[in-house]
Parts: sequence; C-alpha cells; structure tokens
Amino acid sequence: MNFNALRFAGVEPDILVEFDCNGHEAGYVSAGLGVSITNEIIAREYAAFHLGIKPVEPSALYHYVATWQKGRQLSLSTVRSTLARSA
Repeated sequence: MNFNALRFAGVEPDILVEFDCNGHEAGYVSAGLGVSITNEIIAREYAAFHLGIKPVEPSALYHYVATWQKGRQLSLSTVRSTLARSA
C-alpha cells in the first residue's frame, strides 16, 4: 500500500487492519469502522455501498500489469484498448 500521499500531508496513518484484497474494506467502512485508501477504479465499484469518495492529493502512483492465459497470443493494442475502456 502506498501512504506517500498521507505522509506528504503530514499524516502518519494509524493502521489497525491491513489486507491485500478488494471488497472487504467497503464492508468495514460501511459499518463505520474506519476509512480506506484505494484507487479510483476500485472506488467506482463501491458505489453500491453509498460511501463518500474524495480524491487524495497528491495521488498515489500505481503500477499496473496485464495478465492473461499462458500460451495465448495477446497484442499490446488489445491490452491498451481493454484498459482504456475500464478507466
């Protein structure tokens, strides 16, 4: 997890629970048990939970990778167009 945006603002997070999967934090936040820092794509998926969403500045830098079935031919243009549609 990248805490640079918080540290830039002079805040050191007090982390009680940390996990590396999507979905659980929306349940914790919905129950009033804290806040979550995630990326914009995941945050859009949480719209069904009626949670408040506010961008954090400066934004964190995420490095994404594309994965596909081993042995399958996949062009870079296909990967780029798929990512562009989901953004």
